[in-house]
Amino acid sequence: MIFEYDQIIENYYKQKNNLESVSKKSKLYKNFKKIRLENRYSYVKKYTSDSFKEDYVKKICKEKKNKILSFCIDSDLNYKNIPTIIIYRKIFKNKEKVRYVILLIVTLKDYRSLGYGNSAIQDFFEYVYDKSRKVEIILHSLEKSKKFYLNLGFTKIDKNLFIERLEGLDNQEVILLKYIIQP
Repeated sequence: MIFEYDQIIENYYKQKNNLESVSKKSKLYKNFKKIRLENRYSYVKKYTSDSFKEDYVKKICKEKKNKILSFCIDSDLNYKNIPTIIIYRKIFKNKEKVRYVILLIVTLKDYRSLGYGNSAIQDFFEYVYDKSRKVEIILHSLEKSKKFYLNLGFTKIDKNLFIERLEGLDNQEVILLKYIIQP
């Protein structure tokens, strides 16, 4: 099951303060949430420390338009049950289609090759599904992960200006992939 970062923050606040519910108007909660949103990197870094460059992770965590999703093993929001996170961004929307870019998908080292990345992607597909328009999902893959995405149904594409500008890609060897969900 996928949870948004706001849900993670709220749940953590409830656990930390031994609360059943949270008043969204509470000044203490608003301040807590503001600090957590400003420090998204501290949440993400435990997932990325062994597989992504720190500068890239900091850069995508800093951008407020980028959203963090956490994939839980079950339907309970429990920090010990979050093996995979996805950072994505909506980059285009009109009445015919919406396009997302997955900037990062990473599974904790101890949970890799157990199907959690696959399940997280499948949940992401359901999360972004739109019954009224086509959904395109673009990502930049590492060579070692290319087969994983191709097996999920992604296809190779030649260009994506958003990713090229974000990552400063020029004509170097890159693997750009796209997945399409039809309404």
